[in-house]
Amino acid sequence: MKFKRYSGGLRRDSPKRFLYLLTSILLGGFGFLHFFIIRDLSDWRPSSDRLAGTYIQKDIESVLRYPRVLSRGEEIDVLGIIHSSPGHFEHRDAIRRTWMQDWESQAPAGSFKAVFLLGNAPEGQTRSRLLSESDTFGDIIVEDFMDTYNNLTLKSIFMLKFVVHYELKIKFLFKMDDDIYINVDRYPEIMDLDSKSIGGYKFSGVGPIRFSTILSDGRKWVCPRWMCEEDTFPEFNSGSGYLIAGPQVSKLYQTAFEVPFIHLEDVFITGILAERANIPRRDIQFFSDQSGNVCPSEGAHPNLLYHPLSPKKILQMNQILKKEEPTTNIPMFTAITRDSGTPMTYIFLNRFLQWMMLPPLFLSSKMLFLPLSQVEGSAPI
Repeated sequence: MKFKRYSGGLRRDSPKRFLYLLTSILLGGFGFLHFFIIRDLSDWRPSSDRLAGTYIQKDIESVLRYPRVLSRGEEIDVLGIIHSSPGHFEHRDAIRRTWMQDWESQAPAGSFKAVFLLGNAPEGQTRSRLLSESDTFGDIIVEDFMDTYNNLTLKSIFMLKFVVHYELKIKFLFKMDDDIYINVDRYPEIMDLDSKSIGGYKFSGVGPIRFSTILSDGRKWVCPRWMCEEDTFPEFNSGSGYLIAGPQVSKLYQTAFEVPFIHLEDVFITGILAERANIPRRDIQFFSDQSGNVCPSEGAHPNLLYHPLSPKKILQMNQILKKEEPTTNIPMFTAITRDSGTPMTYIFLNRFLQWMMLPPLFLSSKMLFLPLSQVEGSAPI
């Protein structure tokens, strides 16, 4: 066969060149996979200590900056703690200008307050701006930890710790991200929820993502087997926003120090810890809009929570729900969830890069089976 003759010819003519080309192709392929495929975490390793007590002093307060808007031992129906990053100034500004001020002004006195929870910012302009922002608004909690995506579980444990140590008397703790919009018109329905459970957009039968590509947003949720051996998570509520009944906060906090944590905060807090503490999870369908459409369907009852939104879209959503004339066009946005999969833009770029790699790989492999005399630059036989 021609295939065998060419292959054999190249090996007889120059076994060293054959091995060189074969090695180059294999190394190139492995390099491509290593660069574009994510199977592990950047901040955690199998040898890392994943016990909360190593990073959080359970019985000692560690707040670096307290919010003025809250008093120790205060009674509040719903306390919203918004997880934000030190550099997300625009996110916090958009929230303050829209649903936060609406909720605090429309709700009865003492029924709702919201604060932002952040990790410690490094020295520099960001820290200076953050301190100025905190002085101006008095609604920021700063805890002593490195604020990264893979530390979100520690952030949530610090959230529980703050409520417990500050002795706040709350009916519900509303954990939120800073890329959401809350429809305050549906606030009264929150008070009708079960006072013994965790409520939110519930996931059931979802398993860990073992690998992803650098272009997929799923890379944030990669969970290697050394982090979680089980192939299916316990049912859990979406981390974009969930409600914890006040009496369950202390129970979750105590349980957080009993088991190794995983970096997926919603899975750990509302799934693993809740199951261990025998706290039921409730699915609240109106809790999260994940349709990808900023504009609610005609005749449909608007949801309570919309996610994910940029600061600009938070302002636009506020205009839509208040039926104000938008100052700019309202584009569609793509909701990125573990249910809906990867946005089409990422899928397209991912496929494009894969196809771009095929021609050089094909040409390189074809050279393996050409007689040496047909390889450009080779000496005649």
